[in-house]
Amino acid sequence: MNCPVCSAPNRDGAKFCIKCGTNFFPAAATPPAPAITPVGQVCRRCGTPNASNAKFCRRCGERFVSRPSTGHLAPNTLIANRFLVVKRIAQGGQGAVYLVVDTHLKDAALQRDKPWALKEMSQSIVPAEQVEQAVKMFQREAAMLAHLDHVNLPHVIDCFEHDGKHYLVMDYIEGETLERLLGDRGAAFPLSEVVPWVRQLIGVLSYLHGQNPAILYRDLKPGNIMRDRRGMLKLIDFGIARFKRTTLNIAGGSGELRGVTPGYAPPEQWKSGEVTPAVDVYALGVTLHQLLTNYNPTQSPTPFQLPLACEVNRALPRALAEVLARAHEPILQKRIQTMREFEREFEVALRT
Repeated sequence: MNCPVCSAPNRDGAKFCIKCGTNFFPAAATPPAPAITPVGQVCRRCGTPNASNAKFCRRCGERFVSRPSTGHLAPNTLIANRFLVVKRIAQGGQGAVYLVVDTHLKDAALQRDKPWALKEMSQSIVPAEQVEQAVKMFQREAAMLAHLDHVNLPHVIDCFEHDGKHYLVMDYIEGETLERLLGDRGAAFPLSEVVPWVRQLIGVLSYLHGQNPAILYRDLKPGNIMRDRRGMLKLIDFGIARFKRTTLNIAGGSGELRGVTPGYAPPEQWKSGEVTPAVDVYALGVTLHQLLTNYNPTQSPTPFQLPLACEVNRALPRALAEVLARAHEPILQKRIQTMREFEREFEVALRT
């Protein structure tokens, strides 16, 4: 049926116009049974599914907040009158990433473009009442990275808002994630190849933990570790990194744990309370266990429990497997507590 006020087409049985909000059944009139509507967005007031383009809920009239979608920038789009989109290179729940060139820094003499990665924040999956908090978290990620300087971290050069969307510009890393490399290989990496990676990861995590206040990465996993063309590792996606002084609060669904991957986070990270560098030690232990065994921790039949690495990969020394087990120990008090302690035990196990 069409709205008598604005003539907008509406589904039969709608109580309010999706465009102007007109009440089709004022007073005590009873609307006919509503037609089945594809779930585009769910009203936060009454829980009714509505079409994705609806501006008002068809049942209670609640106004929907319009939020721009993510991942639709076309090639050759100029953002902020500076960054020219080349192509989209990734998209996920947290947002989209594009390969762009900085037109302000073009080498006119040699006709060279400096490639950058443009990260576009996703707002469409964030509940309307949490958008403001999500934007602050995104801006905090940019500010955090902009003040860090380490060979295993990407550099952030800009953070801005454009057409209602939020962006940050960072180093473009040409390479593959360790998750992709492991999947393509279909088997565990040899210890000789993993050892240099371990030392790089210990170095960058120690650097983060040594900041004042300490920065906890909190989402270490093969999918968040890139290996570039020179063999250097880079930590990517600082969306849920936190300063050590931050207290988790997941009661009532605050969203503080949005993005944490089951299998790589220790039990205390899922509970309310102060987290410590030991959360990154746990994730590092799980990550190394996976790289050296090809055992997927997200599919483990027992949560927070992994088989001893040398029992999965017989080529691994037992002493090294035991160090990894102490790193991914679910009981915090029994776990290796710091990167320095892990580094010391790891190197001793290698020599042994």
